[in-house]
Amino acid sequence: MSAEAGESTYGVLRIGEAQVALPISRLREVVPCPSHFAKLPTRAAGLLGAINVRGKVLPVFDLRETLEQSLSLSETQVVALLYQEGKALGLVADSLAGLTIVENEQINRMAAHSGELLFSGSFVRHEDHSIVSVLSIQALMSQPGIPLLNDAQVANMLEPKVAIGQTRALMLLRCGEVGIAMDVTDIHTILPIVSVTPSSLNSAVCRGVITHAGKEIPAVDPLALMSLGQTPPEASCQALVINYEGGLVALLVNQVIEIAHARPEELLPIPALTVKRRDMLSHTLTLPDRGQFLVLADNALANDAQLTVLASLNTELAKQPTQGLSLTTSGASTVDRSVNYSVITFDLGSEVAAKLDHVVEVMKLPEHFAELPGMHAAVKGLVSLRGRSIALVDLGEALNLQAAHDDDASRVLVVKHEDMHFGFIVRQLHHVENATWEEPAREATKAAKSPNPLNRHAIVELGVGESQRTLPLVDLKKLAATLAGTQASCAA
Repeated sequence: MSAEAGESTYGVLRIGEAQVALPISRLREVVPCPSHFAKLPTRAAGLLGAINVRGKVLPVFDLRETLEQSLSLSETQVVALLYQEGKALGLVADSLAGLTIVENEQINRMAAHSGELLFSGSFVRHEDHSIVSVLSIQALMSQPGIPLLNDAQVANMLEPKVAIGQTRALMLLRCGEVGIAMDVTDIHTILPIVSVTPSSLNSAVCRGVITHAGKEIPAVDPLALMSLGQTPPEASCQALVINYEGGLVALLVNQVIEIAHARPEELLPIPALTVKRRDMLSHTLTLPDRGQFLVLADNALANDAQLTVLASLNTELAKQPTQGLSLTTSGASTVDRSVNYSVITFDLGSEVAAKLDHVVEVMKLPEHFAELPGMHAAVKGLVSLRGRSIALVDLGEALNLQAAHDDDASRVLVVKHEDMHFGFIVRQLHHVENATWEEPAREATKAAKSPNPLNRHAIVELGVGESQRTLPLVDLKKLAATLAGTQASCAA
């Protein structure tokens, strides 16, 4: 048998427009990307700084400079924790694009005349025929000036205790107080932040739908599916997307914890009469410092009739703005198809976009802030942050829409106008994406006739293929200037 025989499992990261793969044995954990990184006393291309992972200072690297892509950060991104031979490093990615099994002989190996290539090979992903590049973690860790976590305790923090070939790779999840473990190869992709919308599919098992890849896909409560109760309806939740022949289904969870490598003897059969869905739950797994997890049976998700039916009910999103946003233009309006800039998208009752370079910072909505008399109706208060005062403005109210600061998922987009800072509150952040074309704002006289205030704004198209959609573009800089002018008038 040749050395190339057999197959390998890879975790696939989406980094900008590229898909990057690394062996699942080297991908230990995926954590949310923080809003800022601690500075390190060293300098290297792509080094962002460090994060705290269970008391260890982990350096974090960004490949997008190497890939010549935009270096903007958002809360929808993740940091993948990589390890090799007692060394650890964090890698920023836009998302975990699932896991895939590849026959070793199908990988196109690459080599250089001298040195080691950062990407050692490539393969065609069988799920969607996309091209994926294989990252050499050894080459990444050998980049000049890159600091690594190199400590005897790295093994306790990251490395599995036994050889990977003897274990079963399981993704650990938390639904309320219940721990769930499932095979990593069952997961198509992980969405770190989702917003669930009620739909006609709502039932005891289906919570509604989420938007992903240009579709509305059913969002399922795993605990209800397994007859274990209900997952707490927390404002901010995550989703695991499962791919069926007929479409996609999202499993809603409160936390994606990490990947665990379990030995066969660690998986204990679930006794009879302890769970109703013995066809779905086969074993328990108890891990130190993590607790007990219920392990999904082999092919439990693939064979479930409810999920198979729901997967067939995906709805393609029309290339129209939501809530009646009209694409009809006047004779004077033109569409600029040459635009190429980044936008940040968020929820204001419908999905809305704003130019990313208008935003100087993204932060959580403070629990406490000063409320002052005589403020503009949309201004909710004043907060001090790092020596500057920020006026908190409910963006929904400022645009004559529904209020945006109603739950823990609310975020604040900080925009600077001259020497003033405005923090625009939005209901929930979605993604950072590239705009492909823009239609300028409609004439005020015609926009005023529309019942939707968002018709007064420009329109942009985002994404490619199935993820392509059209959204209103809110000019936060212009809105900040308007509010500053209003404030000046009130002061006079």
